[in-house]
Amino acid sequence: ARKGQKAVFALYGIVPDARPDDYHLIRREVLALVGRINASFPGAVVFEEHSELSFEQRLVLWRVTDVLLCSSVREGLNLLPFEYLLAREHFPGGPGAIVVS
Repeated sequence: ARKGQKAVFALYGIVPDARPDDYHLIRREVLALVGRINASFPGAVVFEEHSELSFEQRLVLWRVTDVLLCSSVREGLNLLPFEYLLAREHFPGGPGAIVVS
């Protein structure tokens, strides 16, 4: 968190290859929410959009986050929560928390 803040919400959006209509609708909703939250709490939400995150990039991300919120829409088995758990298994900061919906 930045000085004076208790938490920062880092939102990483992975651009899907399929379902472009759903993607554009959800992207607009997410950007509107990010704007509203940042208007009230400047810098509280960091939003980045990627076509993909490499395994190495994900490991770095898992090590600096305390919570993984995974809310994929219309997806089968998502392995990211397992990856997060394994990356933090022996981490001095603790195992972290996973929220899957």
